[in-house]
Amino acid sequence: MEGRICCICGDKNITDKNTLKEIYDIMSALVQYGGVTTFYSEHLTDFDIICEMMVLSLKKRFRHLKLCVVMHYVTAMHPPKLPPYFDKLIVPKIMDEKSLKAIKYFIVNRSDCMIAYVEDKKSDVYKMLRYARKIGMFVCQCNI
Repeated sequence: MEGRICCICGDKNITDKNTLKEIYDIMSALVQYGGVTTFYSEHLTDFDIICEMMVLSLKKRFRHLKLCVVMHYVTAMHPPKLPPYFDKLIVPKIMDEKSLKAIKYFIVNRSDCMIAYVEDKKSDVYKMLRYARKIGMFVCQCNI
């Protein structure tokens, strides 16, 4: 079943229970009504991991969901390993000094919507969010 892709990205950890519930409800609505079947995560921050756990919870109700990790650093010394709960490992073929930034745009360009949590307007996540809005992507920003 092909569907829409939602990328999840955030600066830090969230502990506010209302915000966590809001994010879970947004994810659920995107799956039920927005046609989202796949979530992309960079698996870098506590926010990413919290959202991954939410997707795993949603997979109990929506068995067709996929959770994919986009790996940044892949070399002969650091071969890609799929974390156990991910359905797919994505390794962009972008390897240069600007690869981290390029991978962030890779994720946004291959997604249909974004759930973002930004605490710092100087962060890469904020830049991703601004870029997503610039290209007309549906963005759910959970703060600022």
